[in-house]
Amino acid sequence: MAEYKFYLKDKNSTRPTPIRLHIHYANMVCKLYVGEKINPVYWKETKKGSNIFRASKDHPNHETVNSRLKDIETTADDVYVTYKRKHHEEPTPDVLKTLIRQELGLEREENISLLTYFQDVIDDKLKAADREGRNKRNSVIPSYENTLFVLKEFQRRCQYRVNWDSVNMKFYNRFMDYMKAKGLKANTRGLRIKYLKAVLRKATASGINTNLAFTDPAFKAVSEDVDSIYLDETELFDLHSLELNEYQSRVRDLFLITAWTGLRISDVKRITRDNIRGNYIHITTQKTGAGVVIPVHPVVEDIFRKYDYRLPTYTEQHLNRELREIGPKLAEKTQARVLGSRGLDTSKYGQIRLHTGRGSFCTNMYRRGMKPATIMKISGHKTESEFFRYIKITPDEHAQVLQKSFEKDRELYSNGTNLKMR
Repeated sequence: MAEYKFYLKDKNSTRPTPIRLHIHYANMVCKLYVGEKINPVYWKETKKGSNIFRASKDHPNHETVNSRLKDIETTADDVYVTYKRKHHEEPTPDVLKTLIRQELGLEREENISLLTYFQDVIDDKLKAADREGRNKRNSVIPSYENTLFVLKEFQRRCQYRVNWDSVNMKFYNRFMDYMKAKGLKANTRGLRIKYLKAVLRKATASGINTNLAFTDPAFKAVSEDVDSIYLDETELFDLHSLELNEYQSRVRDLFLITAWTGLRISDVKRITRDNIRGNYIHITTQKTGAGVVIPVHPVVEDIFRKYDYRLPTYTEQHLNRELREIGPKLAEKTQARVLGSRGLDTSKYGQIRLHTGRGSFCTNMYRRGMKPATIMKISGHKTESEFFRYIKITPDEHAQVLQKSFEKDRELYSNGTNLKMR
Protein backbone atom coordinates (compact mmCIF):
# COMPACT_ATOMS: atom_id res chain seq x y z
CA MET A 1 0.00 0.00 0.00
CA ALA A 2 1.39 3.39 -0.99
CA GLU A 3 1.70 6.31 1.42
CA TYR A 4 1.21 9.87 0.14
CA LYS A 5 2.61 12.97 1.83
CA PHE A 6 3.00 16.56 0.71
CA TYR A 7 6.07 18.66 1.47
CA LEU A 8 7.33 22.12 0.61
CA LYS A 9 10.36 22.74 -1.53
CA ASP A 10 11.55 25.45 0.88
CA LYS A 11 9.75 25.54 4.22
CA ASN A 12 11.78 28.61 5.26
CA SER A 13 10.77 30.69 2.24
CA THR A 14 9.01 34.00 2.80
CA ARG A 15 7.22 33.62 -0.53
CA PRO A 16 5.00 30.93 -2.05
CA THR A 17 7.09 27.82 -2.61
CA PRO A 18 6.29 24.72 -4.73
CA ILE A 19 4.45 21.79 -3.13
CA ARG A 20 5.98 18.36 -3.72
CA LEU A 21 4.28 14.98 -3.37
CA HIS A 22 6.25 12.04 -1.95
CA ILE A 23 4.90 8.58 -2.63
CA HIS A 24 6.40 5.81 -0.50
CA TYR A 25 5.80 2.30 -1.88
CA ALA A 26 7.63 -1.04 -2.15
CA ASN A 27 10.78 0.43 -0.57
CA MET A 28 10.86 3.15 -3.22
CA VAL A 29 10.04 6.87 -3.18
CA CYS A 30 8.56 8.84 -6.05
CA LYS A 31 8.89 12.62 -5.73
CA LEU A 32 7.14 15.09 -8.00
CA TYR A 33 6.05 18.70 -8.02
CA VAL A 34 2.29 18.98 -8.36
CA GLY A 35 1.98 22.43 -9.92
CA GLU A 36 0.81 24.13 -6.72
CA LYS A 37 2.49 26.67 -4.42
CA ILE A 38 1.83 28.03 -0.97
CA ASN A 39 3.45 30.44 1.45
CA PRO A 40 4.97 28.36 4.31
CA VAL A 41 3.23 30.59 6.84
CA TYR A 42 -0.03 28.88 5.85
CA TRP A 43 1.39 25.32 5.82
CA LYS A 44 0.37 23.62 9.07
CA GLU A 45 0.24 20.10 10.48
CA THR A 46 -3.38 18.90 10.48
CA LYS A 47 -2.91 17.19 13.82
CA LYS A 48 0.08 17.34 16.13
CA GLY A 49 2.38 14.42 15.42
CA SER A 50 0.50 13.31 12.28
CA ASN A 51 3.17 14.57 9.87
CA ILE A 52 0.32 15.44 7.49
CA PHE A 53 0.42 19.03 6.31
CA ARG A 54 -2.21 21.10 4.56
CA ALA A 55 -3.21 24.75 4.08
CA SER A 56 -4.25 26.24 7.43
CA LYS A 57 -7.63 27.87 7.98
CA ASP A 58 -6.12 31.36 7.94
CA HIS A 59 -5.17 30.86 4.28
CA PRO A 60 -7.73 32.90 2.25
CA ASN A 61 -8.43 29.92 -0.07
CA HIS A 62 -7.60 27.01 2.23
CA GLU A 63 -10.63 24.95 1.24
CA THR A 64 -9.78 25.20 -2.46
CA VAL A 65 -6.10 24.41 -1.88
CA ASN A 66 -6.80 21.40 0.32
CA SER A 67 -9.46 20.11 -2.05
CA ARG A 68 -6.94 20.34 -4.88
CA LEU A 69 -4.34 18.42 -2.86
CA LYS A 70 -6.93 15.76 -2.04
CA ASP A 71 -7.73 15.40 -5.75
CA ILE A 72 -4.03 15.12 -6.56
CA GLU A 73 -3.57 12.39 -3.95
CA THR A 74 -6.59 10.50 -5.28
CA THR A 75 -5.36 10.80 -8.87
CA ALA A 76 -1.88 9.60 -7.89
CA ASP A 77 -3.29 6.58 -6.09
CA ASP A 78 -5.54 5.70 -9.05
CA VAL A 79 -2.53 5.83 -11.38
CA TYR A 80 -0.45 3.67 -9.05
CA VAL A 81 -3.15 1.04 -8.52
CA THR A 82 -4.06 0.94 -12.23
CA TYR A 83 -0.44 0.41 -13.24
CA LYS A 84 0.01 -2.47 -10.78
CA ARG A 85 -3.22 -4.11 -11.90
CA LYS A 86 -2.29 -3.81 -15.57
CA HIS A 87 1.42 -4.73 -15.41
CA HIS A 88 1.47 -6.96 -12.31
CA GLU A 89 4.57 -5.17 -11.03
CA GLU A 90 5.63 -2.06 -9.19
CA PRO A 91 6.29 1.00 -11.37
CA THR A 92 9.69 2.65 -11.11
CA PRO A 93 9.64 6.14 -9.54
CA ASP A 94 10.38 7.76 -12.93
CA VAL A 95 7.56 5.88 -14.66
CA LEU A 96 5.11 6.65 -11.86
CA LYS A 97 6.10 10.31 -11.84
CA THR A 98 5.56 10.64 -15.59
CA LEU A 99 2.19 8.87 -15.53
CA ILE A 100 0.91 10.99 -12.63
CA ARG A 101 2.05 14.26 -14.21
CA GLN A 102 0.37 13.25 -17.46
CA GLU A 103 -2.85 12.51 -15.63
CA LEU A 104 -2.65 15.85 -13.79
CA GLY A 105 -2.03 17.69 -17.05
CA LEU A 106 1.42 18.85 -15.97
CA GLU A 107 3.49 17.25 -18.71
CA ARG A 108 2.64 20.20 -20.96
CA GLU A 109 4.68 22.40 -18.63
CA GLU A 110 7.76 20.25 -19.08
CA ASN A 111 7.47 20.61 -22.87
CA ILE A 112 6.74 24.34 -22.86
CA SER A 113 9.43 26.49 -24.49
CA LEU A 114 11.51 28.90 -22.46
CA LEU A 115 10.18 31.99 -24.23
CA THR A 116 6.57 30.82 -23.86
CA TYR A 117 7.16 30.13 -20.18
CA PHE A 118 8.76 33.58 -19.87
CA GLN A 119 5.57 35.14 -21.23
CA ASP A 120 3.50 33.07 -18.79
CA VAL A 121 5.55 34.49 -15.92
CA ILE A 122 4.85 38.02 -17.15
CA ASP A 123 1.14 37.26 -17.52
CA ASP A 124 1.03 35.95 -13.95
CA LYS A 125 2.67 39.14 -12.68
CA LEU A 126 0.22 41.29 -14.64
CA LYS A 127 -2.73 39.40 -13.15
CA ALA A 128 -1.27 39.74 -9.65
CA ALA A 129 -0.83 43.49 -10.17
CA ASP A 130 -4.48 43.77 -11.24
CA ARG A 131 -5.68 41.83 -8.21
CA GLU A 132 -3.65 43.97 -5.82
CA GLY A 133 -4.41 47.24 -7.57
CA ARG A 134 -0.74 48.00 -8.23
CA ASN A 135 0.56 50.19 -11.05
CA LYS A 136 2.16 47.81 -13.56
CA ARG A 137 4.51 50.50 -14.86
CA ASN A 138 5.95 51.19 -11.41
CA SER A 139 7.04 47.59 -10.88
CA VAL A 140 9.51 45.08 -12.27
CA ILE A 141 7.05 43.99 -14.96
CA PRO A 142 8.49 46.32 -17.66
CA SER A 143 11.96 44.87 -16.96
CA TYR A 144 10.65 41.35 -17.57
CA GLU A 145 8.89 42.51 -20.75
CA ASN A 146 12.02 44.26 -22.06
CA THR A 147 14.12 41.18 -21.35
CA LEU A 148 11.75 38.90 -23.25
CA PHE A 149 11.69 41.35 -26.17
CA VAL A 150 15.50 41.37 -26.43
CA LEU A 151 15.66 37.55 -26.16
CA LYS A 152 13.18 37.15 -29.03
CA GLU A 153 15.05 39.73 -31.07
CA PHE A 154 18.36 37.97 -30.40
CA GLN A 155 16.89 34.60 -31.42
CA ARG A 156 15.53 36.04 -34.65
CA ARG A 157 18.49 38.14 -35.73
CA CYS A 158 21.29 35.84 -34.62
CA GLN A 159 19.53 32.62 -35.59
CA TYR A 160 20.27 31.21 -32.13
CA ARG A 161 17.53 29.00 -30.70
CA VAL A 162 16.74 30.18 -27.15
CA ASN A 163 15.39 27.26 -25.13
CA TRP A 164 16.04 25.38 -21.91
CA ASP A 165 18.91 23.27 -23.22
CA SER A 166 20.61 26.06 -25.17
CA VAL A 167 21.03 28.55 -22.33
CA ASN A 168 24.68 27.95 -21.50
CA MET A 169 27.94 29.91 -21.50
CA LYS A 170 28.02 29.94 -25.29
CA PHE A 171 24.57 31.54 -25.26
CA TYR A 172 25.63 33.96 -22.51
CA ASN A 173 28.65 35.21 -24.43
CA ARG A 174 26.78 35.59 -27.72
CA PHE A 175 23.81 37.27 -26.04
CA MET A 176 26.07 39.71 -24.20
CA ASP A 177 27.95 40.51 -27.43
CA TYR A 178 24.65 41.08 -29.21
CA MET A 179 23.38 43.47 -26.54
CA LYS A 180 26.68 45.37 -26.53
CA ALA A 181 26.59 45.71 -30.32
CA LYS A 182 23.00 46.91 -29.97
CA GLY A 183 24.30 49.78 -27.83
CA LEU A 184 22.93 48.64 -24.47
CA LYS A 185 25.01 49.85 -21.54
CA ALA A 186 26.59 47.48 -19.02
CA ASN A 187 23.91 47.99 -16.36
CA THR A 188 21.13 47.41 -18.90
CA ARG A 189 22.83 44.23 -20.11
CA GLY A 190 23.12 43.16 -16.50
CA LEU A 191 19.41 43.71 -15.93
CA ARG A 192 18.51 41.54 -18.94
CA ILE A 193 20.62 38.71 -17.49
CA LYS A 194 19.20 39.29 -14.00
CA TYR A 195 15.60 38.82 -15.10
CA LEU A 196 16.42 35.89 -17.37
CA LYS A 197 18.02 34.15 -14.39
CA ALA A 198 14.97 34.93 -12.25
CA VAL A 199 12.75 33.11 -14.75
CA LEU A 200 15.19 30.19 -14.97
CA ARG A 201 15.26 29.86 -11.17
CA LYS A 202 11.46 29.84 -11.07
CA ALA A 203 11.28 27.18 -13.79
CA THR A 204 13.92 25.10 -12.02
CA ALA A 205 12.03 25.26 -8.72
CA SER A 206 8.90 24.09 -10.52
CA GLY A 207 10.71 21.12 -12.05
CA ILE A 208 10.37 22.47 -15.60
CA ASN A 209 14.02 23.34 -16.19
CA THR A 210 16.89 20.97 -15.43
CA ASN A 211 19.72 22.86 -17.13
CA LEU A 212 21.74 24.59 -14.40
CA ALA A 213 24.31 26.25 -16.63
CA PHE A 214 22.88 29.64 -15.57
CA THR A 215 24.16 29.03 -12.02
CA ASP A 216 27.77 29.18 -13.24
CA PRO A 217 29.49 32.17 -11.54
CA ALA A 218 30.57 33.37 -14.98
CA PHE A 219 26.90 33.62 -16.01
CA LYS A 220 26.61 36.89 -14.14
CA ALA A 221 24.63 40.09 -14.31
CA VAL A 222 27.32 42.68 -14.99
CA SER A 223 27.12 46.21 -13.62
CA GLU A 224 29.15 49.36 -13.47
CA ASP A 225 29.08 52.45 -11.32
CA VAL A 226 27.67 54.94 -13.81
CA ASP A 227 26.61 57.63 -11.35
CA SER A 228 29.80 59.16 -9.98
CA ILE A 229 28.20 62.49 -9.14
CA TYR A 230 26.06 63.89 -6.38
CA LEU A 231 24.72 67.30 -5.40
CA ASP A 232 25.90 68.65 -2.07
CA GLU A 233 23.45 70.35 0.25
CA THR A 234 24.24 73.85 -1.02
CA GLU A 235 23.61 72.73 -4.59
CA LEU A 236 20.31 71.18 -3.53
CA PHE A 237 19.23 74.49 -1.98
CA ASP A 238 20.30 76.24 -5.21
CA LEU A 239 18.11 73.82 -7.12
CA HIS A 240 15.20 74.44 -4.77
CA SER A 241 15.30 78.19 -5.41
CA LEU A 242 15.95 77.91 -9.16
CA GLU A 243 13.46 79.76 -11.40
CA LEU A 244 11.85 77.18 -13.70
CA ASN A 245 8.71 76.83 -15.77
CA GLU A 246 5.78 75.01 -14.19
CA TYR A 247 6.53 71.62 -15.73
CA GLN A 248 10.23 71.64 -14.86
CA SER A 249 9.39 72.95 -11.40
CA ARG A 250 7.35 69.79 -10.76
CA VAL A 251 10.17 67.58 -11.99
CA ARG A 252 12.64 69.47 -9.78
CA ASP A 253 10.38 69.02 -6.75
CA LEU A 254 10.11 65.25 -7.21
CA PHE A 255 13.88 65.03 -7.57
CA LEU A 256 14.42 67.03 -4.37
CA ILE A 257 12.19 64.66 -2.41
CA THR A 258 14.43 61.75 -3.46
CA ALA A 259 17.48 63.81 -2.47
CA TRP A 260 16.15 64.61 1.03
CA THR A 261 14.53 61.24 1.79
CA GLY A 262 16.71 58.67 0.00
CA LEU A 263 13.57 57.09 -1.46
CA ARG A 264 13.36 55.68 -4.97
CA ILE A 265 11.09 57.66 -7.28
CA SER A 266 8.68 54.69 -7.43
CA ASP A 267 8.11 55.15 -3.68
CA VAL A 268 8.02 58.95 -3.80
CA LYS A 269 5.12 58.81 -6.27
CA ARG A 270 3.18 56.64 -3.82
CA ILE A 271 3.36 59.09 -0.90
CA THR A 272 0.03 60.51 0.24
CA ARG A 273 -1.07 62.43 3.31
CA ASP A 274 -1.72 59.08 5.03
CA ASN A 275 2.03 58.36 4.91
CA ILE A 276 2.79 61.50 6.94
CA ARG A 277 2.55 60.98 10.66
CA GLY A 278 3.73 63.97 12.63
CA ASN A 279 7.11 64.94 11.21
CA TYR A 280 7.86 61.53 9.71
CA ILE A 281 7.16 59.67 6.48
CA HIS A 282 6.11 56.06 7.04
CA ILE A 283 6.21 53.91 3.90
CA THR A 284 6.83 50.33 2.81
CA THR A 285 9.25 50.39 -0.10
CA GLN A 286 8.01 48.79 -3.28
CA LYS A 287 11.28 47.13 -4.32
CA THR A 288 12.29 45.47 -1.05
CA GLY A 289 9.05 45.42 0.93
CA ALA A 290 10.89 46.99 3.87
CA GLY A 291 9.14 49.51 6.09
CA VAL A 292 11.08 52.76 6.54
CA VAL A 293 10.53 55.87 8.67
CA ILE A 294 12.06 59.13 7.40
CA PRO A 295 12.06 62.59 9.03
CA VAL A 296 10.44 65.25 6.86
CA HIS A 297 13.10 67.75 5.78
CA PRO A 298 11.94 71.41 5.60
CA VAL A 299 12.34 71.39 1.80
CA VAL A 300 10.22 68.24 1.55
CA GLU A 301 7.61 69.72 3.86
CA ASP A 302 7.49 72.82 1.67
CA ILE A 303 6.95 70.66 -1.43
CA PHE A 304 4.21 68.56 0.21
CA ARG A 305 2.29 71.71 1.16
CA LYS A 306 2.78 73.16 -2.31
CA TYR A 307 0.89 70.24 -3.84
CA ASP A 308 -1.46 69.68 -0.89
CA TYR A 309 0.14 66.24 -0.42
CA ARG A 310 -0.91 65.15 -3.94
CA LEU A 311 2.41 64.91 -5.76
CA PRO A 312 2.56 65.07 -9.55
CA THR A 313 3.42 61.83 -11.37
CA TYR A 314 5.49 61.36 -14.51
CA THR A 315 7.31 58.42 -16.03
CA GLU A 316 10.96 58.02 -15.17
CA GLN A 317 11.87 58.63 -18.81
CA HIS A 318 10.12 62.01 -18.75
CA LEU A 319 11.73 62.96 -15.45
CA ASN A 320 15.24 62.06 -16.60
CA ARG A 321 14.72 63.93 -19.88
CA GLU A 322 13.74 67.11 -18.06
CA LEU A 323 16.54 66.76 -15.52
CA ARG A 324 18.97 66.87 -18.46
CA GLU A 325 17.49 70.27 -19.32
CA ILE A 326 17.46 71.52 -15.73
CA GLY A 327 21.10 70.56 -15.07
CA PRO A 328 22.70 73.35 -17.16
CA LYS A 329 20.42 75.94 -15.52
CA LEU A 330 21.62 74.79 -12.10
CA ALA A 331 25.20 74.99 -13.38
CA GLU A 332 24.73 78.66 -14.29
CA LYS A 333 23.40 79.51 -10.84
CA THR A 334 26.12 77.55 -9.04
CA GLN A 335 28.82 79.10 -11.22
CA ALA A 336 27.57 82.59 -10.44
CA ARG A 337 27.49 81.84 -6.71
CA VAL A 338 30.87 80.11 -6.48
CA LEU A 339 33.25 81.72 -8.92
CA GLY A 340 31.50 84.46 -10.78
CA SER A 341 31.70 83.51 -14.44
CA ARG A 342 34.77 81.29 -14.78
CA GLY A 343 36.77 78.35 -13.44
CA LEU A 344 34.00 75.96 -12.32
CA ASP A 345 33.72 72.52 -13.91
CA THR A 346 30.02 72.34 -14.72
CA SER A 347 30.14 69.08 -16.69
CA LYS A 348 28.57 67.05 -13.87
CA TYR A 349 25.30 68.98 -14.02
CA GLY A 350 24.52 67.52 -17.40
CA GLN A 351 24.69 64.06 -15.83
CA ILE A 352 21.96 64.62 -13.25
CA ARG A 353 19.38 61.83 -13.30
CA LEU A 354 16.79 60.49 -10.86
CA HIS A 355 19.27 58.16 -9.15
CA THR A 356 21.50 61.18 -8.48
CA GLY A 357 18.97 62.22 -5.85
CA ARG A 358 19.20 59.00 -3.89
CA GLY A 359 22.99 59.05 -4.15
CA SER A 360 23.04 62.65 -2.98
CA PHE A 361 21.01 61.76 0.12
CA CYS A 362 23.32 58.92 1.13
CA THR A 363 26.46 60.93 0.42
CA ASN A 364 25.33 64.08 2.21
CA MET A 365 24.20 62.20 5.30
CA TYR A 366 27.52 60.33 5.34
CA ARG A 367 29.40 63.63 5.07
CA ARG A 368 27.39 64.90 8.04
CA GLY A 369 28.94 62.08 10.03
CA MET A 370 25.83 59.93 10.22
CA LYS A 371 26.66 56.24 10.68
CA PRO A 372 26.13 54.02 7.60
CA ALA A 373 23.84 51.70 9.59
CA THR A 374 21.55 54.64 10.39
CA ILE A 375 21.46 55.88 6.80
CA MET A 376 20.76 52.35 5.57
CA LYS A 377 17.72 52.10 7.85
CA ILE A 378 16.33 55.16 6.10
CA SER A 379 17.46 54.45 2.54
CA GLY A 380 16.41 50.79 2.76
CA HIS A 381 19.76 49.35 1.67
CA LYS A 382 20.22 45.81 2.94
CA THR A 383 24.01 45.47 2.66
CA GLU A 384 26.90 47.87 3.20
CA SER A 385 28.42 46.90 -0.16
CA GLU A 386 25.22 48.01 -1.88
CA PHE A 387 25.04 51.15 0.25
CA PHE A 388 28.60 52.30 -0.41
CA ARG A 389 27.97 52.21 -4.14
CA TYR A 390 25.86 55.31 -3.48
CA ILE A 391 28.57 57.18 -1.58
CA LYS A 392 30.20 59.59 -4.06
CA ILE A 393 33.00 61.08 -2.00
CA THR A 394 36.46 62.02 -3.25
CA PRO A 395 39.60 61.16 -1.23
CA ASP A 396 39.75 64.79 -0.04
CA GLU A 397 36.16 64.62 1.18
CA HIS A 398 36.85 61.35 3.00
CA ALA A 399 39.72 63.14 4.74
CA GLN A 400 37.36 65.96 5.72
CA VAL A 401 34.97 63.47 7.33
CA LEU A 402 37.87 62.09 9.39
CA GLN A 403 39.02 65.62 10.17
CA LYS A 404 35.68 66.36 11.86
CA SER A 405 36.32 63.45 14.18
CA PHE A 406 39.85 64.71 14.90
CA GLU A 407 38.47 68.15 15.76
CA LYS A 408 36.64 66.56 18.70
CA ASP A 409 39.93 65.01 19.82
CA ARG A 410 41.67 68.38 19.53
CA GLU A 411 39.03 69.96 21.79
CA LEU A 412 39.48 67.20 24.35
CA TYR A 413 43.27 67.63 24.25
CA SER A 414 42.95 71.36 24.82
CA ASN A 415 40.82 70.68 27.89
CA GLY A 416 43.38 68.21 29.23
CA THR A 417 41.00 65.28 28.87
CA ASN A 418 42.38 61.74 28.58
CA LEU A 419 41.25 60.42 25.19
CA LYS A 420 40.77 56.99 26.75
CA MET A 421 37.98 58.48 28.80
CA ARG A 422 36.22 59.79 25.70
